[in-house]
Amino acid sequence: GRQVKGMRNEQELYSILGRCSFRALKKDWRDLPSQLDVPVHLEMTRYQRRYYNEMMEDFVTQIEGVEVTADMVLTQMGKLRQISSCLAMQGEHQQFFEDPGNNPKLQAVLDLIDGGQGKVIVVYVYRASGAMLMNELNKAKLCPARLQGQMKSDDILAEKDRFNNDPACRVLVAQESASHLGHTLLGGRGSNRCSRMIFFENSFSLKERLQMRDRNHRGEQDQDCLYYDLITSPMEQVVISTLHKKK
Repeated sequence: GRQVKGMRNEQELYSILGRCSFRALKKDWRDLPSQLDVPVHLEMTRYQRRYYNEMMEDFVTQIEGVEVTADMVLTQMGKLRQISSCLAMQGEHQQFFEDPGNNPKLQAVLDLIDGGQGKVIVVYVYRASGAMLMNELNKAKLCPARLQGQMKSDDILAEKDRFNNDPACRVLVAQESASHLGHTLLGGRGSNRCSRMIFFENSFSLKERLQMRDRNHRGEQDQDCLYYDLITSPMEQVVISTLHKKK
């Protein structure tokens, strides 16, 4: 139950560290193109707004016969983020309460992919969102690859190889917690290069976000990289603002 109140001998510590170490920043060691953040503000649907407001005000909402509840503010924040993706989660129960054609985030993903050149990485947090994205991107004939938790090493290598080397595979659907370290996801050259990343959802982890952004900003990257944040609700703006403050 103890709390940190402050530090002592801070300058002495910095002096010791300064004599035996230095910070190796990527920008000082690699001549890579720019990384640019692009916020994409979306409107909630009528049902989204209703469920969101009920959860915000009452810590409970009824979604298609399922009572979704929160017993503390931190849990409430998670429920609000889920509703922002048209997702209702309570225990083991998971369901989307809007058809894919009415999901603002999904439609934004499809529009962004269609509106530019090259391959795209779509980053998600909730496993149900990853399954929905894979289903809809397959329907759009984009031949998506996928990285998620609990995959075998051979399957991971196969999915990465398909994304990087198969021109027919235009999208990688990546769970942030399982994909943010150790992967090079550049696609191919020219029109097959991956210079765009869409954050369908964000977590509060700055480490995971910064590392995720570097999956396609490394090695032979020769194009400016764009990072789209889909912001449907005030809570999603809170997450983005918190990540910037952490940085």
